[in-house]
Amino acid sequence: GRVLASKVRAESYNAMLAMIKTSLQFQNEKNNTWVLRPADSIETGSAAAKMADRARELLQRVVDEHPDTPWALLAQKELDVPIGWKWEETFTEPPRPPEERPNNNNNNAVRNVPQPSENEMPKPRRAPPKL
Repeated sequence: GRVLASKVRAESYNAMLAMIKTSLQFQNEKNNTWVLRPADSIETGSAAAKMADRARELLQRVVDEHPDTPWALLAQKELDVPIGWKWEETFTEPPRPPEERPNNNNNNAVRNVPQPSENEMPKPRRAPPKL
């Protein structure tokens, strides 16, 4: 049951990522961010939904038939975590541009010195000494 639940989580996660790349559109035009959240529903197909149901069935059977065992505890913890995924759309504030700050006599002025361009001719080298 635990392995099957992990398999469904991984495969449906990949399918949800493929879905966002190809077909999802924002319902509210103000929103600009998609957030993938765990959910109990499987939106990626009936095969994944059948595997998720089978995983829940196997895990619940362990909890029912073997109470007060470490396996029942592990199965219950696995049942507490949703198997599927869902997309939620939200709005994320874009980052603000950096503020211009005065120099205030700090060392940032050193960074603002223009660097020579790469196309300038190098300084001539002195001739080697005669021996």
